[in-house]
Amino acid sequence: MSWTEHQALALGAAFDALDAAGIDLMVLRNHQGLPHVNRSKDVDLGLEKSEFPRAEQTISIALAKLGFDRLLVENFQYVRCLTFFGLFDNGAQSIKIDLLDGFVFRGAQVFAFQEIYAHAQRHGRFTIPSAADDAVMLWIKPLLTGGIVKSKYIADIQHVIETQPEAFRAILDRIFTAKEAERAWERLRIGDIEGTIPMQRALRRSAWWRAFKCHPAATLRASTLHLIYELARRGRRASATFLSVAGPDGV
Repeated sequence: MSWTEHQALALGAAFDALDAAGIDLMVLRNHQGLPHVNRSKDVDLGLEKSEFPRAEQTISIALAKLGFDRLLVENFQYVRCLTFFGLFDNGAQSIKIDLLDGFVFRGAQVFAFQEIYAHAQRHGRFTIPSAADDAVMLWIKPLLTGGIVKSKYIADIQHVIETQPEAFRAILDRIFTAKEAERAWERLRIGDIEGTIPMQRALRRSAWWRAFKCHPAATLRASTLHLIYELARRGRRASATFLSVAGPDGV
């Protein structure tokens, strides 16, 4: 999806409408240049899950006025994905906005919205997380979910580690057990961010256990719901379609 003037105007209108509605939210990542430039394929908005319906309605009304009057909704366990479509003189255009309540991993609330919002800062027409919260999320989310560290974010993460080491380390102590927070920091503080990749399984267990210790009932309930959701999703998955093209060598 290319980012044109249509998307820029629509996103700006969405920000203004959400502000006028008094909905607390943040642009979670890749805020640089928004709404005029977007270096990502979508826009991630962090807000309380209870505010998802009101935010969706507010965004829908604002975007419909600018031609994005068709909406496709994909509802996942922790994310509500909104894709708006519109027909313009230069053809069909779309804009994708995802609503997230912080970062939840398999039922463990690693980052709660209110925790991030408490340290957030205003950036023009919208709010963004603190540099430390942003850097830790850029590191830990792809690591826990996919076992990777995104190379395009390494420089940003390293800059915050070097300029705000105490703030970065404090977040590690908040989301992990003491042992794993120390092990991760040993690698991060010397710039070996990719050296934390082999720690994925230990960090997953640590994040879950930390969340359980802080909120045992909520974590158990969310983890159980996560398991049920995943089993149901895999059980109703349609069989794959295979297409084979065969012929002699060189065909």
